[in-house]
Amino acid sequence: MCLICKPDRASVIKKVRILAEAHSGLEVTPENYLKACLELFDLWFYQKDFSIQVNPGFGVVRLLLSQSRLSDCIMSENCQMHFISVSPEGDVYPCNRFYGFDEYKYGNIVKDNFEKLLENPKRQYLLKRNASEIEKCKQCSISRYCHGGCIHHALVHYGSFSSPDHLCIVYQGIVEHAVKRLNHELKKHLDPLKKER
Repeated sequence: MCLICKPDRASVIKKVRILAEAHSGLEVTPENYLKACLELFDLWFYQKDFSIQVNPGFGVVRLLLSQSRLSDCIMSENCQMHFISVSPEGDVYPCNRFYGFDEYKYGNIVKDNFEKLLENPKRQYLLKRNASEIEKCKQCSISRYCHGGCIHHALVHYGSFSSPDHLCIVYQGIVEHAVKRLNHELKKHLDPLKKER
């Protein structure tokens, strides 16, 4: 059995949930986060010089326009194909959100061979995560963009890597909003070209 699947992870999830309950009310709801993201998206999208990149806006537009599989870690096809995180002590994790949780550590970059770290069974398990196997994502129109979202969010909020991110509503809202804004801008720029013909 993969080390990442051991029942031991339940204690980690329980600790995180206890912390979350102790600080209940501090977390922004997905609905409020979406509202803030849409406002930030518009501020970013309509800025004159594009000198500041705001995420998730910039990453979503880049993803939509390029059809690239690499975007922000949350919207990459599988974050483990493109990202790892190294702590100041050299410990390697799936991402910085897992710092301090030894059950998710791949090894240590100072002590271990880098190729061995990448072949770690924990990482290999996470590499298999796919939105097409997450029940909620199977019928979702944007799963090809968000790919099920953040593995850490899925684990903390639903106790499983094979669950979707709890911020689905946010990703769906941002993608739909970005598509509307892009279509509007394209139409605005293409209409004068049609009249010239």
